[in-house]
Amino acid sequence: MQTKGLFLSRRGKARRFLRVAFLLVLGTLGYGLGQCEPEAEASDQTVLELALEKLELGANDFAPDPFRILSSRGAARHSPFFRRLISQPLGAPYRVGVWESQFRQRSDSVHRMMLYTSSLIGADIVRGYFGNPLAALDAELVRSSDPLAFALEKLADASGDPDFRPTLPPTDELPEPLRFEVARVICAISSAEQFRQRALRNMPEGLDEWQLMEQVLSNKSPGFDLPDWRLAAEDVELEALFAGMFDLIIAYEDFNDYLSTADEVAQVHWSLETPLGLIMINTLDQSDEYILTDAPLLAVDTAGDDLWTITGYSADQNISLVMDSQGDDTYESGEFPGFGVGVLGYGVLVDESGDDVYRGDLLNTGASVFGASLVVDRLGDDRYESGAYSQAYAIVGSSLLVDLEGDDKYTSIVYSQASAESMGSAVLFDDGGNDEYLLSNEPLIRPSAQSAAHNASMGQGTAAGFRASMIDGRSLAGGVAVLMDSSGDDKYTGSVFCQGSGYLESVGLLIDGDGADEYRGVWYAQGAAAHSAFGGLLDRGGEDDVYFVQLATSIGTAHDFSGAFLYDEGGNDNYEAEGLAIGAANQNSTALFVDESGDDRYNIRAKGVGLGAGKQRQWGTMREVQPNVGFFFDLGGADRYEIPPRDKGNYSANIPAREPGDDGIWTYTHEYPDLDLPSERGIGIDGEYETPFNIRPRTQADDYDLKMLNNTLEERRRYRASREEFLAEQAPAEDQ
Repeated sequence: MQTKGLFLSRRGKARRFLRVAFLLVLGTLGYGLGQCEPEAEASDQTVLELALEKLELGANDFAPDPFRILSSRGAARHSPFFRRLISQPLGAPYRVGVWESQFRQRSDSVHRMMLYTSSLIGADIVRGYFGNPLAALDAELVRSSDPLAFALEKLADASGDPDFRPTLPPTDELPEPLRFEVARVICAISSAEQFRQRALRNMPEGLDEWQLMEQVLSNKSPGFDLPDWRLAAEDVELEALFAGMFDLIIAYEDFNDYLSTADEVAQVHWSLETPLGLIMINTLDQSDEYILTDAPLLAVDTAGDDLWTITGYSADQNISLVMDSQGDDTYESGEFPGFGVGVLGYGVLVDESGDDVYRGDLLNTGASVFGASLVVDRLGDDRYESGAYSQAYAIVGSSLLVDLEGDDKYTSIVYSQASAESMGSAVLFDDGGNDEYLLSNEPLIRPSAQSAAHNASMGQGTAAGFRASMIDGRSLAGGVAVLMDSSGDDKYTGSVFCQGSGYLESVGLLIDGDGADEYRGVWYAQGAAAHSAFGGLLDRGGEDDVYFVQLATSIGTAHDFSGAFLYDEGGNDNYEAEGLAIGAANQNSTALFVDESGDDRYNIRAKGVGLGAGKQRQWGTMREVQPNVGFFFDLGGADRYEIPPRDKGNYSANIPAREPGDDGIWTYTHEYPDLDLPSERGIGIDGEYETPFNIRPRTQADDYDLKMLNNTLEERRRYRASREEFLAEQAPAEDQ
């Protein structure tokens, strides 16, 4: 539809034509909306059709300006997920719901979950999905006279130190088949190191690990005379970076499969220093204390209540794979990068069981800086404690934190709990229990621009770009962050930018399953976005939830060419904010608020706009003819609205034509009513309606992916049997 269609809406025929066109576009593009009959009587209209008719809107009248977004400096690095959501904001709940459903269906495979995490930023690689990508190495390893010697030779070559020839442990110290399984992991590490080098081969001289971390964590533009991480980021080959990570994950899955299926695992405690770091294998049934000067290259502990401590950091340590099978364990790193951290490389930490504690300051427990990280905790009531840039944080890379069971507590200050910056994807997935997520305001270490008394939390499903338009012009688009909690009565507390928020060409999402949940924030919280970004909060289930925002621009609200939604599936919910909240669109954005059912309470405490308002502040610019639309839908229940008296003085032009209330429809007055501009449209509808939005897949998933998962695992298991056959063939010759 041409732009001039925006100005035809006063004519009845044109209005009907646009409405029919809108419905056709929805059907063609698969918005995930309910069935719509263009010729139906008014009484048969969906609530969305009714809203569009009241606002005299057509098919293209409610998305942020696509030309502005595509012409930005960071457009080349926009994720496909961001582009789809920002271009079709009313279809966002469906797309987010389908992605979540697909992810959860693959929660039995760490490999599959990491594939979905990396795909959020458009990394088109599915290494390990079909067959065994390390088959050639495995084939050589199977027929080697000593698999450990073969693997360490590969490691030496990958490290650039071909003269590394260590003294090998005798077979009674590290016997078969454990020896072979350890060798397989070492071979995978060698492959990962080669991919890492390829991915980062264009890093500028002088930008080492220390300077890179200093630039990223300061959140400031470096001087023009310094190597700049933003320019280096654009030269990173993400596909190669993730290929190496997938090899490490496959190695972990295969080794864990061996530990869980073997009739007996040899009791050993063996260690070796290598050019890439420490290798340590401990299968003794005891509790241990590990004091490490750096993250180990490979560490395996199969039993006991263990204490893992990192006391330093080496810039040469770029790969770490730690596996702990049993016990109540503690992982500490103090001021140094911790376990499960990838800085210019990879960090993997897997704990299979126990009530565990993960504690550190900066960069720990699932953090990636030009790298990839993975943290998996399968069982137990766990505590995650950090200062910042932790608990699934990523910039130029991916981070995945998975906790599959237990009542867990996540505590940090800023940039944590699913936080992604430029070219980063971060996912925190908690699959059960009554959990608590806290991004503390004390100490005040990163005062926000919106409220100097509160930290810029930048977490709990929040993503951000780097805004340098007023500094040096080297702005970068943001990443994608997703916090998912499947069930339980959960509590989320943050300050500014938290709980499903996006900033500058990024996507931030919070998805919560069943349970009575509580969300508390200050500004830009609970499905909010600013500056060409997208934010969303999807709360499933019919329990009673609390949404509290101390100040503004929250609860399904979008600002400055952005899109946002909040979708609550049911329950007697309580919504409270200062202003510019609950389905409010500001400055050429699209905002969507949907509460499906329940007896709800809405409290806008002070001056501002909300409940489906469309607010415009800058006149006399091209913004006046660009869309800006707010939608508020409460689709069932006896609802209560607590709103202070309104007047033109404190609400600018956005005064509802009728007071918002139960079983009512209201639109908002315009600053220039005679011009019929598209830049200040808003509507609220409260009544008994079927939802026109789907938030789940509309078809039944088949078991193809599960079959592929089983097939690839069986293919990798065959090498274990092949090694046993080879050893059996050699036995007679050795006896002669």
